[in-house]
This record gives sequence, C-alpha cells and structure tokens, in this order.
Amino acid sequence: MAFGTVLAKVLDMTDNGRARVLVADDEPAIRRFVEGHLRGAGYDMYAASSGEEVVALADLHRPDLVVLDVEMPDMDGLDACHRIRAIRDDKPAILFITGRGDEATLRLASVTGAEDLLPKPFSSSELLNRAAALLEGRRLARERSEPKCSLVPRFAKTDAQRSQDHDGGLRTPRAGLSASTQESVVASQLA
Repeated sequence: MAFGTVLAKVLDMTDNGRARVLVADDEPAIRRFVEGHLRGAGYDMYAASSGEEVVALADLHRPDLVVLDVEMPDMDGLDACHRIRAIRDDKPAILFITGRGDEATLRLASVTGAEDLLPKPFSSSELLNRAAALLEGRRLARERSEPKCSLVPRFAKTDAQRSQDHDGGLRTPRAGLSASTQESVVASQLA
C-alpha cells in the first residue's frame, strides 16, 4: 500500500481529520527533524524535550502516536513510555528512536510496550513509513474493538407496534377469515 493511501486512512483520527503525533527528544536538531517531516506529511505535531514533559503532554493532547527518544534527561524514554501507558486508557502507538541498537534496549523497548524501534540515524522516508504503519495499525485495532451496529433493531417490531397492526405484523389481511384459515395463513407465511 502506498504511503499516501495509508496516510489518507489515518488522517481521520482527530476532530480536524489529522492524526496527533507527539515527539520527544532532548536533542533539538532531531526533534525539529522529526517534527518538520511529520508535520509536512499532514500530522498535528506536539514536541517535548524531556521525559517529564512528554508524559504531561501525552495526558493533555492525547496523541495517536508518540515518537520517543530512549535516552533523555530526568526520565528516560522507557520510563516515560511506561507512565504514558499507565495514565491513558486509549493507548497511543509508541515509536522509540535511539542511538542504542543493542539487544538489551530492544528487549526493554518491547517490554515497556513500544510497537517499534527506529535506530538513529534514520531517513525521513523511514520515519514517515513507520509512523504511517503504526497509525494504520492503531486505526484498524480501534475499528475491530468498536461495537458493530446490528440491523435487527431497524427491522424488528416491538410488541406495541405489532399490537397496533390489525394482522399482528403480517402483511396478509386476515379480516373476515375463520380462525382455522387465519392459522393456515400464518403457518404458511412462517414456513
């Protein structure tokens, strides 16, 4: 599926039709890079420079995706991810970005609930593709969890409606028919 098609499907996440993305990185250049490319792709963007700030902004803005640096001052991205998951009922997708690509970091990211990890340095196209894929996955998961409407209430008559019908809800007029003939008509319609 092309990036533009995926983007078009995920843009229905906010009131204005744009997915909300929160980026957190203590390095201003990386934060601006991520923010600029995602904003250019059509997302509403929020930015944080520390773990404490990203937790507060996640609670305030309720992003659909959090792009989160693993190593930040005051609270690392792993702890911030855990806290975001704890305070939010509607869990955002989490994309970790990190300069550390070791096995331990990958395991920790997975255990804390991150859906993906993007090692630094990364290209804008890789960032955009991963963001779009995570948002699409979140949208599909939300669709699966929403209750499906039932057609039954639309067509079913209530007892009160049936009692108002002269024929009990059946389309065959029964006025003037004997009781046995009425039973035969009902039985044939039900069969």
